Amino acid sequence: MAIIDTGYETLLYQKVGELLSISQQRASILIGIFLLIIFTWKLIWHGLALYKAIEKKHKVWFVVLFVTAFVVTDFGILAIIYLIIHRKKIKDKKKEELKQENN
Repeated sequence: MAIIDTGYETLLYQKVGELLSISQQRASILIGIFLLIIFTWKLIWHGLALYKAIEKKHKVWFVVLFVTAFVVTDFGILAIIYLIIHRKKIKDKKKEELKQENN
């Protein structure tokens, strides 16, 4: 089965190549590397946040994170926010436990 070239890919590679003063072939490689980096970034943050949400039994957060991970592209921003919010809560709980133990 042949891949149909709509012309948009070629135009994108051409414009990126002109912008960076490189060939279309190098522009296509550069775009591929950039997309791989974005995908890896998103996968790491969403994976960690989904794991923590399951671990803490936060069903609503899990659904929201799952939808943003696979339906809406947010580049992992919501996952990072979730991890920051709940990291502070854990630290606060540990501080309270230490105070109770000391008293």
